Amino acid sequence: MPLREWLPCWACRRELYPPIGRRGIWAVYLIVFVDICHRSLVTPLLPMLVTSFGGDPSSVPGKVALMNSVTQGVEAFLMPLLGSLSDSYGRRSVMMIATLSGAVSALSLGFADTFLVALCGRVIRSVGGHPIAVGNAFMADIASPEDRAEYMTKVTAFWGAGFMVGPGIGFWLYDTFGMRTVCCTAALVSLTNSCLVAFVMKESRQRPEAVANEGGAGGARPASPTAQAQEPAKMSCLLWTILCSNMFLAPIQVVFDTFTNLYVSGMFFDGDAKKGAELFTRCMTIIGGSLLLIPIFVYRQVLGCVGFNGVIVLAAPFALLGMTGNVLAQTPSVFLWTTLLWAIGFQLFGSSHPVLIARLASPAAFGKTFGMYMSIGNIARVFGPVALAPLYAMNPRSIFVVMTISTAILLVMTMGVAVATSTPPSEGQTDDVDLAGVKEKLTDPQVFTRAMSTSSESAVQQCGNFIHLAPALNRPAFRRSISAELGSRVASPSSRSVVTELSSKSFSG
Repeated sequence: MPLREWLPCWACRRELYPPIGRRGIWAVYLIVFVDICHRSLVTPLLPMLVTSFGGDPSSVPGKVALMNSVTQGVEAFLMPLLGSLSDSYGRRSVMMIATLSGAVSALSLGFADTFLVALCGRVIRSVGGHPIAVGNAFMADIASPEDRAEYMTKVTAFWGAGFMVGPGIGFWLYDTFGMRTVCCTAALVSLTNSCLVAFVMKESRQRPEAVANEGGAGGARPASPTAQAQEPAKMSCLLWTILCSNMFLAPIQVVFDTFTNLYVSGMFFDGDAKKGAELFTRCMTIIGGSLLLIPIFVYRQVLGCVGFNGVIVLAAPFALLGMTGNVLAQTPSVFLWTTLLWAIGFQLFGSSHPVLIARLASPAAFGKTFGMYMSIGNIARVFGPVALAPLYAMNPRSIFVVMTISTAILLVMTMGVAVATSTPPSEGQTDDVDLAGVKEKLTDPQVFTRAMSTSSESAVQQCGNFIHLAPALNRPAFRRSISAELGSRVASPSSRSVVTELSSKSFSG
């Protein structure tokens, strides 16, 4: 198979990107990658930082847990607000807040001399929120419904790449130069990210006041169907279902991080913490590798073969068998390989929630909705380990039983929403356009116009989803000229409305 087919994120031609362009999309990927690098430089070293303040060594785990709980709680409270701000003032403004707060936080940690100062520094980090939520909202803005899964899973891939790179660099800097150098490096990385946001990242959507004033001196333009659809709407039960399902997804990694090291040390190595840490490190390496490799090399191929719902069905046995294997494992190697199984399942499943949120949420509230999703997950991350600690004390193996049950509930909720939001074609309706050759049609405006003028409404809508494939059609003036010509040639008034709206669509930045 050609390299282009396996590496679409790196090798595809410019015309295969949405109108915002390759540079605009790659800027977001890079910003997410750099932000996670910044976060993972410092976070694994928090126990060493707290230890450096002195005091009773036995209090260090409690202080680190308190620091993490406070920061997660602040993020849970602020993420919906930051999402709403990104809906009103643009994605770039919230990204800038996140990157600048990260720099201030890192400097505060580097020069902290008491636990209270360090805690305040971590709270400052939380004030900026999490760029991955803004990244998913950005992809929901710019990608067609058919392409969102692919773009959103790439956001996850770059998150995984940063997660793999950051800790190694952080530990090396700490061993060589000390904690202050690590924190100053993290601040510099975050400031670099601020420059990417300021000078490279493009805005994915117009501000509401800009849309309202688009008519200019000639008078206000009537609200278009798409603009009307972007008015904030009440959140449906299906949307609340997918948001609340994060209560079952978010704690899994936190619980795994919190208890697995202790569990494998006692279960397989008679309490040898060093050997347990080695096995746990291998497990985390496998999870990080799948987080990076599956979205890049595997997801697109599987999606093309079985479809979006099929990917969720395929992910289920991997996730459930892997979790069950963790429960039943009697040797370190079995535990390691079953961890790989559920890591594969979760990465195949990874982009389903962002895609479903983009299906169900109002486009005018993408930022707020993704913020609420992260907020619910943060609440679960705060209370999950605390609630399960007594259960672990009674029976360590029961933790993995709870994770298996949580995974099953999560998959059922997600699959139910995916099936309920699927839109099969109406019976008896056929499309007149050869969609396999739609790219060729879009390269020639005259061919495109002739094809659309003789097509059914369903075909018009499907071709409209591919309109970004033609570079010439990305120019608003050219789209308006096509719209004007189609206005007199498309027979169906509803089809004409669809084409007019799609053809006049433009992106700021």
